[in-house]
Amino acid sequence: MRRLFEPVATAPAATRITDADLAEVERRLEAMRAARDDVELLNRHDAAFHRAVGRATGNETLAGVPPLWNQFLNGAIIIVGLIISRFASGEKQD
Repeated sequence: MRRLFEPVATAPAATRITDADLAEVERRLEAMRAARDDVELLNRHDAAFHRAVGRATGNETLAGVPPLWNQFLNGAIIIVGLIISRFASGEKQD
């Protein structure tokens, strides 16, 4: 899914980004790097990074895609975590 949306968002962002937008994107990217050992914090910074890129496009529709994508991705991560947890604990599946 990301491979579909990210090129669409980054191309206009690259041509329209302001100095303030660029500073925000860089700040969010650095926060992601600093949080690399904390998955929950990393995910929050990743979402903020993608919102910043979306805003830099100047396109309100594209700016709204990252939050929706993050909701979907976080749900998928929770589901996979539950499956792995049950499998690891030996809990019987019906």
